Amino acid sequence: MGMLRIWLALAVAIGHTTSIFGFSWQPPLLGGRAVQMFYVISGFLITLILSGKYSADARGRWIFYTNRALKIFVPYFAVLAGTIVLSLIAYAVTGNAASLAAFFVEAHNMSVGTWSYALVSNLFLFGQDWGSFLTYQNGTLSWN
Repeated sequence: MGMLRIWLALAVAIGHTTSIFGFSWQPPLLGGRAVQMFYVISGFLITLILSGKYSADARGRWIFYTNRALKIFVPYFAVLAGTIVLSLIAYAVTGNAASLAAFFVEAHNMSVGTWSYALVSNLFLFGQDWGSFLTYQNGTLSWN
């Protein structure tokens, strides 16, 4: 099961980096299929851990979900902080904010709702999937 998860994760990662690094090789199951299979297998394994390792009472669920939150948010916030710091350093040195360039360019155009969505979805990871259904035009977000 572990090797299948690794293979699927690599398929997803390679699919996302082919346009960045110019690779022409693409493993089978790229795109949505690899992502969907990875989610199904990961969901199965997480459910197996929840039902086998933790007690079924409220305390057991609390421990499980706090552990999951720590495993997700600690690395995410570390990478987010590093991205912000490196982008600000790049901006100070070169005038180009690298990963934050789009925010710097469009910050004055964004509506309060757009800023709220960007901040909440990037800080708490909730609502990021909605971005695939949204279009950004003239500082506002609309359904596409």
